Amino acid sequence: MGNINKRQLILIIISIVLTGATLITAVFAWFTHSNAEQSIVFSTGTIEVEAELYQANDPDCDGVFDPATAYQLKTSAIEINNVVSGQIYSFKLVVKNQGTIPGSLKITLMNLPNMTINNALTLKYSELDQSTYANTKTVFPNGNFVIASMDSLSYVSGSNETVLLFQIVVNKYLTNAHYGQTFVISTIKVELEQIPPTP
Repeated sequence: MGNINKRQLILIIISIVLTGATLITAVFAWFTHSNAEQSIVFSTGTIEVEAELYQANDPDCDGVFDPATAYQLKTSAIEINNVVSGQIYSFKLVVKNQGTIPGSLKITLMNLPNMTINNALTLKYSELDQSTYANTKTVFPNGNFVIASMDSLSYVSGSNETVLLFQIVVNKYLTNAHYGQTFVISTIKVELEQIPPTP
């Protein structure tokens, strides 16, 4: 080792100084970089739906009432019993998007019974935001029945509400087989889901 010449010694010293300078620069850059980071914040919208069911105040169940004043808020299940041929039970479902982004809407009558009285009941229902009953099921559906859907319900005040009208009509052909049966709709499922972005 005693044969290190001047040139080799200078190269060793330069290598040590450069290695040290590189190490100090890297450590300083790492501390400087970690102190300069800024948080990235993602803000998301909210989906919130509100639904209210109303039943027409129609004591004789003839389907004739003033739609502007006759609906009363219904807070219990729809229960139809002691039916008479020709009776019409009218309902209005008002759905509002109370969130901050538009949503895809689906309304489902859930767990509908499968009884002989289904053959004596007709379901009439409107398209959303329409006043005529454009759709008819002459035999009342059973199980889960999607009664309405909408691709996009706005969240902007004034256009964040939609209305579904529907009627349960007792057919003319009641028999003793229908006597004493009660028809119940206990659940109406209202789903408002975030609309996926288009690619």
